[in-house]
Amino acid sequence: MAAERILILEDQEQVRASLADSLQSAGYRVETHAEAEGAREALRHRPVDLLVVDIQLAAADRGGLDFLRAVRAFDPGLPALVVSGRDTRDNVFEAGRLGAQAFLSKGSFGEAELLAAVEEALRRFENGGAPDAPGSALERMLGQSRSMRRLKAQIRRFAPLDMPVLISGATGTGKELAAHALHECAPERCGRPLTVVNCGAIPETLIESHLFGHKRGSFTGAVQDAAGLIRQAAGSTLFLDEVGELSPAAQQRLLRFLEDGLVRSVGDTREERVCTRVVAATHRDLGEAVRRGHFREDLFYRLNVLPLVLPTLRERPEDLPLLADHFLREAARQNGLPARRLAENSHTALATHDWPGNIRELRNLMGRLAALCDGGEITVHDVEREAPVALPLPTHPSPSLPQGTALPVGTSSASSSRGPEAWPEAVPDFPRTVAEIRHLKVFRHEVQRAYVQHAIRLCGGNVTKAAQRLGVDRTSVYGYLGDGAGHPAP
Repeated sequence: MAAERILILEDQEQVRASLADSLQSAGYRVETHAEAEGAREALRHRPVDLLVVDIQLAAADRGGLDFLRAVRAFDPGLPALVVSGRDTRDNVFEAGRLGAQAFLSKGSFGEAELLAAVEEALRRFENGGAPDAPGSALERMLGQSRSMRRLKAQIRRFAPLDMPVLISGATGTGKELAAHALHECAPERCGRPLTVVNCGAIPETLIESHLFGHKRGSFTGAVQDAAGLIRQAAGSTLFLDEVGELSPAAQQRLLRFLEDGLVRSVGDTREERVCTRVVAATHRDLGEAVRRGHFREDLFYRLNVLPLVLPTLRERPEDLPLLADHFLREAARQNGLPARRLAENSHTALATHDWPGNIRELRNLMGRLAALCDGGEITVHDVEREAPVALPLPTHPSPSLPQGTALPVGTSSASSSRGPEAWPEAVPDFPRTVAEIRHLKVFRHEVQRAYVQHAIRLCGGNVTKAAQRLGVDRTSVYGYLGDGAGHPAP
């Protein structure tokens, strides 16, 4: 998942540069402004995850508080920190009333205090909100990883806003479930059903009449008037799944609707104003589609007001055991099968897979395992046999290696002499003859092993640090260092 975006409003150039440098060094994406008006306009076009606001601006003594007050009118859930050289009691009280998570006095905090305050504000944002309602879409979005906590917090924040949302993510990451969650978390819309349109499943010649309706006799087969799905979603949410599949003509009409809210049926001359919230989703890179001329640039920017990016399963490996166990229980319960459980090394094997099909692929695999495996425990060999793409058998860490210490990574003296930045010499070569062609599973494991070895070398041999940078747990690191046949690294 992309790094959090932070907007800084600070009119003193030196202070603004210092704040930005500290946050960028910690991996955050930073946007800076010296004036409140420019910052407000930026927020309406590019949502951020956190504000850092100076109270006293050149244009107004309490201009930062006025800015926060204006932001709360259209984005009440946005986390904020306040910095000031005037930490009066009134300023502190007013900042807290406007939802600021921390008040930092200029001259009395350093980089460590700033980063700690930012991390705490983001953590509270991710963990905030009431418990998910039983059976709700948010409750069904399983996972305790930071990326999932942040995603659910963004959904709660975006849901009540009257702006289009563009959900992007790979196939199988749960885009429709996220759309349902956005709809359910909006009090003014959740009383009406969500209207779902699969843009890729409707023929190009019919998509306009499906969306906008048609008049009787406007084309062959139009035997009666049809209101269209946009009118059906009036006062509710219209979910355009696979919006990248829309024809150029449908893109043009959708853009017009997003700009002025007017709907005109095919074959009609009258226009009608319809109020509906549009949520779109795509597995395509719409930015690339715009560059290739396959998708309208103006429509892309109209849809992408509030971007919601769903993490892939390999970006949240800590959620794998929870998801796998849940889908296994679900498959057994729904089909009247005996309860089964995954062996510990089966969880490790799942963690080494790339999961190109994401949540959907994992759910399908657990269904097969529940149906086809004998006995109460599912072994790693069961997992490897039933997986659509063979999973590498897990390996185990050497018991003599203490946690967080150097690991022998099998580097040659030549690569060591080149320094830690050098690319590892162990990267496997492509085969030069038919006889040298290895199984794809073996080659993939060799590439992964070389990359992990290089990451550990760059981290000074610290396995824990390398695992954190790679986005996996320590057990997975040791698994990648196996030789592809179940043996630990030399």
